[in-house]
Amino acid sequence: MSSSELRRRLTLKAEEARVADLTEKLTGLSVIGFIPNEVLPEWVPRVWQSLLQIGSVPEARLAGGVEGEQVDAWCLRFLEDAGVGDQFYIRTGMENFPWVSVRITGSHWVASLREGVGNDLCLVSGDRRVMVVFFEEEWEYVAFRSECGLNLKRED
Repeated sequence: MSSSELRRRLTLKAEEARVADLTEKLTGLSVIGFIPNEVLPEWVPRVWQSLLQIGSVPEARLAGGVEGEQVDAWCLRFLEDAGVGDQFYIRTGMENFPWVSVRITGSHWVASLREGVGNDLCLVSGDRRVMVVFFEEEWEYVAFRSECGLNLKRED
């Protein structure tokens, strides 16, 4: 077995364990299934990559020093204003299971999402038209919204 094949198998095994753990941690959300990148529109990875570049201007900011419920409430308001809806896709950061499709079924789901995936979140609406990204920066939280790959601001 080649080293790349061994790496692929080890990654898959580790990610299968992460899938089980993530599914258990996502309270208030019903996991519909894990999906490949190809299910989402072509603009999603392009927008994701552009947000990783210096110069992206967030649509909203939350000052550092706030924690827990305040961050959850801020994220929830931003998601509602963006029109993400009750069913959406979450970027997992995994190679073999890059997205999970979920539906809101209860409360405190933002907290469970942050616990399961982390504070850097990427969500795509169920209709695949809106993408919302949250990043935890050193001194603040920032949020971005893009509709069908548009609405991103850049500092030039």
